[in-house]
Amino acid sequence: MTQGARLVDLVQGRLDRLVDERASILATIAEEATPFAEFSRQFLRGGKRFRALVCWEGWRAVTAAPEAASARTIDGVVTVASALELFHAAALVHDDIIDSSDTRRGALPPIGASSGSTRITAMRATPPPSARPPRCCSATCCRAGAMTS
Repeated sequence: MTQGARLVDLVQGRLDRLVDERASILATIAEEATPFAEFSRQFLRGGKRFRALVCWEGWRAVTAAPEAASARTIDGVVTVASALELFHAAALVHDDIIDSSDTRRGALPPIGASSGSTRITAMRATPPPSARPPRCCSATCCRAGAMTS
């Protein structure tokens, strides 16, 4: 197994454990929130893990002897790599909600399109005209200003 494949497995394991840990918290918030854990697990599964690999290779590039690194150090790098992948997933969710698009990059279904979640689908709904940004731009600052006024 290559280092890249091993890293991908370690990052996936870390993300799976995160979802497992948070699933019990979701259950205490509301029973309706429990399906979100499985949705999150499926959404965080797979992918090239390019950000994690760049993180790993960046660490290796600035470390004098990465082969001699302690397990604790490597665990720390895997934690940071996992956090980058989680941040990327959150950005995809946010982008799908803001875009209210039927596809991602012209082909893939966006978040909420296939999840069956009425909450996510409701968040993707077109905002009322008063909450839409002016024609000059689609900046988040304009959206936030329109929604708070």
